[in-house]
Amino acid sequence: MPQLDPNKAMFLAQLFWLFVTFTVLYMCIAFYITPRLEGVFKHRATLLKSDLEIAERLHAQTESVISNYTTSQDAAKRNSVIEIEQARLSFNKEAEARKAAHTAELTQRLNEAEQRIAKQREAALATIKDSAAELAGGIVHKISGVKETAKSIQAAIKGL
Repeated sequence: MPQLDPNKAMFLAQLFWLFVTFTVLYMCIAFYITPRLEGVFKHRATLLKSDLEIAERLHAQTESVISNYTTSQDAAKRNSVIEIEQARLSFNKEAEARKAAHTAELTQRLNEAEQRIAKQREAALATIKDSAAELAGGIVHKISGVKETAKSIQAAIKGL
């Protein structure tokens, strides 16, 4: 290649311009691009650091809120259990009161029914005695032909 021939005068010129070009390129990189990149990296590092601090603060706040929520939820559960128990006891008292009232009413109705039955039984027994006396008087009259009085037949039935 003719450009790289050391005998020619162009080789020294090319070396000179190579040195100048790389020097200018180095100066641009060293004094312009590198400081800008360092600024960008420092800015990113501060942003990341501040974002991490914010995230840690928010995480601590979140933990506090979760702790408060859990505490209030536990308190609400305890209160609801207490209220349910009170409602159950109130319902049981009311049910017992109703049961006692119904039991008293049914007992009263049962006693009244038993009294009516006893009266009707006595009336039926009295009617049966009268009917038995009449029947016995009729049977005695048909068999013996003797007519007995109602008093004498009732006295005979009572003696049995």
